[in-house]
Amino acid sequence: MMVTRTAVALAFVASALVSPAWAESNVLFIFDASGSMKKEIDGKRRIDVAKEAFGNTVLKMPQTARTGLMVYGAQRAKDCSDIALVSPIGSQKPAELMVPIAQLEAKGETPIADAIRQGAEVLGQYPGAKNSIVLLTDGIEECKGDPCAAAAAIRDKGIDLKINIVGFTLDSEQRAAIECMAKLTGGQYYDAANSDALVSALTEVAQSAVETSPPPAEPAPPAEKPRKVVFNDEFEGGDLVADNWEMANPNTDSYIVEKGSLLMLAQVPGGFVNPDAGNMLKLKQPLPGGDYTVTVKFKVVFATGAESLTVGLFDDQQNYIAAGLNAHYDRYGADWIEVEMTKLSKGQATGFKPRLFETSGTGYDTSESYAADMNAVGQPITLKLIKKEREFRAALNFEGQKDDKGEAVWTTTDPVSSLRSPKLLMLTTGQTRADTGGESSFFIDSVTIDVPGE
Repeated sequence: MMVTRTAVALAFVASALVSPAWAESNVLFIFDASGSMKKEIDGKRRIDVAKEAFGNTVLKMPQTARTGLMVYGAQRAKDCSDIALVSPIGSQKPAELMVPIAQLEAKGETPIADAIRQGAEVLGQYPGAKNSIVLLTDGIEECKGDPCAAAAAIRDKGIDLKINIVGFTLDSEQRAAIECMAKLTGGQYYDAANSDALVSALTEVAQSAVETSPPPAEPAPPAEKPRKVVFNDEFEGGDLVADNWEMANPNTDSYIVEKGSLLMLAQVPGGFVNPDAGNMLKLKQPLPGGDYTVTVKFKVVFATGAESLTVGLFDDQQNYIAAGLNAHYDRYGADWIEVEMTKLSKGQATGFKPRLFETSGTGYDTSESYAADMNAVGQPITLKLIKKEREFRAALNFEGQKDDKGEAVWTTTDPVSSLRSPKLLMLTTGQTRADTGGESSFFIDSVTIDVPGE
């Protein structure tokens, strides 16, 4: 249990030191490899416990953090000059520090004061940065140095450096001998006398390990004002509202208002380009003069692989702007559903048709297998015609299309532009080809027009 708890505790220290508020900080680890680290705790050598804990810590640190490693006591016994900068600041990713740590053996003395002074020289190369030392030690000064005086000198020189200490198996008298370094530099002391005490102490003081005040938050973008609905028809009642709609080329056997939807059946190619298409719904009310969005919410029974619904602005078959959904099934080719944004100006077409649910190669063997998969995608479907200044876009969402946050996924086209766009809003259903031999059913739940809020 000692390894696990120590690892968690040291990870807590490191995560505090490299929090997002310290995006430009430098952290120098000073690791104690003195002879006393050969002693055991909970059946393991202290140095082995510390190695595993250190490895766990650096693995959990952001790998973009600027870290360094200094070690004392690892090379020679009875040598107070045995202090080595193993990894300069920023020369290795935090996880890469595991390699030199794994090779350490506990041999020498504990020259804490000199190690701190050398650490301050390393970090002094980064004036203006937020610099800190994390000292992991199982003992106190053994080389006639004065850790408190060393820390006071760092403070008095104006070096922006916090010394944080993990006292590993230290008693109260030993703690008192080195805790001064943390107090003098605004750092923190972490008591790791045993695993339970280590965990509880770090839980209490980790938040104050370093200065973690977040940078000033960027101002939030102004909240978008609620849009204002200027038209809405949810097709309640038994027929179309006469003040709202006119039906061009009516075929009363192919449309009906019931159960809160406008049901329309399609058997022939539709869209604005077909002058003989039946049941073309025309809005009698004028469209807004500025920016607006037309939203059609509907359900469709995919049966033929050729279903098509179009909404847009219409003058005649040679001049219109249309957003639509089109299904394409081809037994011998690819199959897909596309979102259409088309402008026809004097018969010249421009536009975009991004695809979704596309197959490659030979696609589905039968229209029934294609339809089964398309009907399995969540509905209703929402189609938008979006006007912003002189640009028009189409956007489409199946209710079953959501990202990993549960938010709707929209397929949106690039814009087409129009300087003098048509003013008549029309909606129609149909099929994308003439040879299906089947019937397509559309249930239009609502048509809404909204404008930006004031």
